[in-house]
Amino acid sequence: MASFLIGDLQGCYDALEALLEQIGWDPARDRLIFTGDLLNRGGQDLEAARFVLAHADRVEAVLGNHDLHLLSTAAGLRRAKNSDTFGALLAAPEAEDYLAWLRRRPLLLHLDGRTLIHAGLLPEWSLEEAGALAARLGARLRGGELEALVGPRGEGERPTPPWREAASLGEDARDRLALDAFVALRYLDRRGALAPGCTEAPEDAPPDLTPWYAARGRASASAPLAHGHWASLGLRLRPELWSLDGGCVWGGTLCAIRLEDEVVFQARRPALNASG
Repeated sequence: MASFLIGDLQGCYDALEALLEQIGWDPARDRLIFTGDLLNRGGQDLEAARFVLAHADRVEAVLGNHDLHLLSTAAGLRRAKNSDTFGALLAAPEAEDYLAWLRRRPLLLHLDGRTLIHAGLLPEWSLEEAGALAARLGARLRGGELEALVGPRGEGERPTPPWREAASLGEDARDRLALDAFVALRYLDRRGALAPGCTEAPEDAPPDLTPWYAARGRASASAPLAHGHWASLGLRLRPELWSLDGGCVWGGTLCAIRLEDEVVFQARRPALNASG
């Protein structure tokens, strides 16, 4: 039995097929764990969803921002964007089964010696606090409170205050801030708040922004972590942090790492391979 941790798929099912052939995946024995964002933008969302449902007992994932967007759009809480590609899935008979599977996915997952989140952890959070927050948010999402967490902001509510101000926020605002961090965090601004507008790699980012993992005094600094979400960061493997979003949907690679021996695998979409 082997466990493979796989970066953001985003509906690139052809790349997944190529990756599974490369790793010699045995569905009767091996486990696949995704960093979130299984669908959207890649154009093969229905195929990817059908694969997940067919192997649901061998597939795990944490929730990502595209996953949350899909759930919100399906619930009528958000409008679909022009770039969204999950329309065929939402019109398919499998839609509700896939959405139900997605709603049960955690925001944080403990692997063998490493903790997986989709995007990042705020610097004030210890691993224990992050786990408690993830469990709380997951219970709210599974309990039908999606609208309270992704719906319109309250009048006068600042969308991204620093976490140190969370104690002064209402319950929903505080939980929305925590959810934003789990699924969308890349940078912190000078106040220590989420800076959601920047997607560049650190070497190209404005100097007043700090990557979440480089924040001073980060309470989870000693905890080995893994994440996706950051295509411009690409595949970067450090002892304390694995960044696994290879940007497959943007012409990069779909990355996997076998947890037992940390061997890395990468595959591109076949059409991109053919064109060089």
